[in-house]
Amino acid sequence: MKVLTVFLFISLIVTLFSCNSNNTDSDQNSYLGKASELLPWISSDAMREAKMENHPYVFFVDTTHEFSYGFKAKVKDLKNKSAKKITVSCDGYLYQVPSKVQLVIDIKNDGNNIFWQSQSFDKNIKEASTWGNVQLSVDLPKEINSNTEILVYVWSPSHEVGLFDNLKVKFE
Repeated sequence: MKVLTVFLFISLIVTLFSCNSNNTDSDQNSYLGKASELLPWISSDAMREAKMENHPYVFFVDTTHEFSYGFKAKVKDLKNKSAKKITVSCDGYLYQVPSKVQLVIDIKNDGNNIFWQSQSFDKNIKEASTWGNVQLSVDLPKEINSNTEILVYVWSPSHEVGLFDNLKVKFE
């Protein structure tokens, strides 16, 4: 009986491990912010219920929220501390096109900006009220050190409404 119990226990452990080991090496250097999975972790002010297919909850910018929820980490805390490049992407949704809503990479040393670049949502989203992928990829500046902060967020300089989900930050 003990042998059968041990065998079943080992089989369960192997099954659980195999189901959870489908990450690729590149995904191990990525961070994913999916609104519906972060509900218990962040302020409800950072997201809203959308009830859209594949996006029950979303992050947003609007007339009172010029800057969105986002990613913020110091280089020393990254999974890949020797990264030379950052690629960020998200699913974006616009209520009007053209739009000034932008995905932003912002890099700071001691609070001072050393790099800033953005990608307008409407570069890839050509039609209002549809979801589209927004992506931005840049080489990291040489001036970074272990205390450099890397921020990724969505910005609406004209206070337009924009939604996003599945924010992915990948260091290569």
